[in-house]
Amino acid sequence: MKLNKPKLIFFVATLLVLFGYSWYTNRAREQKIAEVFSTDTRQILEHSQSFILYSLHPRSLEAEAMGLQANPKFHGYTIMGQTEIKH
Repeated sequence: MKLNKPKLIFFVATLLVLFGYSWYTNRAREQKIAEVFSTDTRQILEHSQSFILYSLHPRSLEAEAMGLQANPKFHGYTIMGQTEIKH
Protein backbone atom coordinates (compact mmCIF):
# COMPACT_ATOMS: atom_id res chain seq x y z
CA MET A 1 0.00 0.00 0.00
CA LYS A 2 1.45 3.31 -1.08
CA LEU A 3 0.61 6.48 0.86
CA ASN A 4 0.56 9.74 -0.99
CA LYS A 5 2.01 12.82 0.67
CA PRO A 6 -1.27 14.33 2.05
CA LYS A 7 -2.30 10.99 3.57
CA LEU A 8 1.14 10.54 5.11
CA ILE A 9 1.06 14.06 6.60
CA PHE A 10 -2.44 13.43 7.98
CA PHE A 11 -1.32 10.09 9.46
CA VAL A 12 1.76 11.59 11.15
CA ALA A 13 -0.25 14.57 12.44
CA THR A 14 -2.87 12.22 13.88
CA LEU A 15 -0.17 10.20 15.65
CA LEU A 16 1.37 13.37 17.08
CA VAL A 17 -2.01 14.59 18.36
CA LEU A 18 -2.78 11.23 19.96
CA PHE A 19 0.68 11.04 21.54
CA GLY A 20 0.38 14.61 22.85
CA TYR A 21 -3.06 13.96 24.31
CA SER A 22 -1.88 10.75 25.98
CA TRP A 23 1.18 12.50 27.43
CA TYR A 24 -0.92 15.43 28.68
CA THR A 25 -3.59 13.27 30.34
CA ASN A 26 -0.97 11.04 32.00
CA ARG A 27 0.84 14.10 33.33
CA ALA A 28 -2.42 15.64 34.57
CA ARG A 29 -3.34 12.36 36.29
CA GLU A 30 0.08 12.17 37.99
CA GLN A 31 -0.28 15.76 39.19
CA LYS A 32 -3.77 15.06 40.57
CA ILE A 33 -2.49 11.97 42.42
CA ALA A 34 0.37 14.06 43.83
CA GLU A 35 -2.15 16.62 45.11
CA VAL A 36 -4.42 14.05 46.73
CA PHE A 37 -1.92 11.67 48.35
CA SER A 38 1.14 12.42 50.42
CA THR A 39 4.53 11.13 49.26
CA ASP A 40 4.50 8.39 51.91
CA THR A 41 1.02 7.23 50.90
CA ARG A 42 1.94 7.18 47.19
CA GLN A 43 5.04 5.11 47.92
CA ILE A 44 3.03 2.60 49.95
CA LEU A 45 0.42 2.26 47.19
CA GLU A 46 3.00 2.03 44.40
CA HIS A 47 5.37 -0.44 46.07
CA SER A 48 3.11 -2.81 48.01
CA GLN A 49 2.20 -6.21 46.58
CA SER A 50 -1.39 -5.88 47.79
CA PHE A 51 -3.61 -3.95 50.17
CA ILE A 52 -7.12 -4.21 51.52
CA LEU A 53 -9.81 -1.71 50.61
CA TYR A 54 -12.54 -1.45 53.26
CA SER A 55 -16.13 -0.33 52.86
CA LEU A 56 -17.01 1.44 56.11
CA HIS A 57 -20.39 2.45 57.50
CA PRO A 58 -20.17 6.19 58.21
CA ARG A 59 -22.29 6.10 61.37
CA SER A 60 -21.57 3.40 63.95
CA LEU A 61 -24.83 3.90 65.88
CA GLU A 62 -26.89 3.36 62.74
CA ALA A 63 -24.81 0.28 61.87
CA GLU A 64 -25.54 -1.20 65.30
CA ALA A 65 -29.27 -0.46 64.85
CA MET A 66 -29.10 -2.37 61.55
CA GLY A 67 -27.80 -5.42 63.41
CA LEU A 68 -24.20 -5.03 62.31
CA GLN A 69 -22.69 -4.82 65.80
CA ALA A 70 -20.97 -8.20 65.23
CA ASN A 71 -19.07 -6.82 62.23
CA PRO A 72 -15.42 -5.92 62.85
CA LYS A 73 -14.48 -2.29 63.27
CA PHE A 74 -11.74 -0.14 61.76
CA HIS A 75 -10.90 2.99 63.79
CA GLY A 76 -14.37 2.83 65.32
CA TYR A 77 -16.24 2.45 62.01
CA THR A 78 -18.13 -0.74 61.19
CA ILE A 79 -16.65 -2.67 58.27
CA MET A 80 -19.38 -3.41 55.75
CA GLY A 81 -17.12 -5.27 53.33
CA GLN A 82 -13.57 -5.53 52.09
CA THR A 83 -11.59 -6.56 49.03
CA GLU A 84 -7.91 -7.27 48.48
CA ILE A 85 -6.29 -5.31 45.67
CA LYS A 86 -3.20 -6.90 44.12
CA HIS A 87 -0.65 -5.44 41.72
